[in-house]
Amino acid sequence: MRPIAALLPLLIACAGSAAPDESALEPDTGAEAPAPAVRADVEAVVAPETRVDLVLVIDRSGSMNGPRIEAAREAARAAVAQLPEDGAVALVPFDSQPLPGVALTRDREALERAIEGLRAAGGTDIHAALQAALRALGASDAGARHVLLLTDGQSAEDGILETVRAIRASGATVSAVGLGPDVNRRLLETIALEGAGRSYVVLDPTRLPAVFRRETVLAVGAAAP
Repeated sequence: MRPIAALLPLLIACAGSAAPDESALEPDTGAEAPAPAVRADVEAVVAPETRVDLVLVIDRSGSMNGPRIEAAREAARAAVAQLPEDGAVALVPFDSQPLPGVALTRDREALERAIEGLRAAGGTDIHAALQAALRALGASDAGARHVLLLTDGQSAEDGILETVRAIRASGATVSAVGLGPDVNRRLLETIALEGAGRSYVVLDPTRLPAVFRRETVLAVGAAAP
């Protein structure tokens, strides 16, 4: 797991009130979204008593080809590496439908094989992907659960918010990350608001792993007593 000290600048940047700025990794939560809670007791962030499970919902549509899909792989690896070893991770890749991924597991080698196998092709259906994430959460008995959605494009909106509300009603939270300038910023902000999470728009793919690390740190920190 990456030393928490290396992530403190990200946590400090998150606490400010500046407008969303991808270069500072500010969450694009909008004025109405709650500010993320950042704990000062770093030791609790490193080793919470409450186990955290994570569901990574990764867009692998055709527009993700090239540097974007590679950044998505590195971001998923960063999140897995940051999560404490007792936490389980599910991988839900999707294009125009959810694709075979990995159910919640603590097997880091199985996760690495699935992450390495991510390839870009197809369209984008966020609703179906979030439904798959909701099903994946059904296997979790963790005290805290977090869904992290990554997409780089547009999607039909029917059913998305209803599914996010169902995820939230199950006790999990949802954050949304848009990669590139063509994302539906309003939709991502609304997903984060309904899911009690955060939203981001990341223009530089190389910055994506830092966002995933930050999200994992915040999920773990929120679970600390």
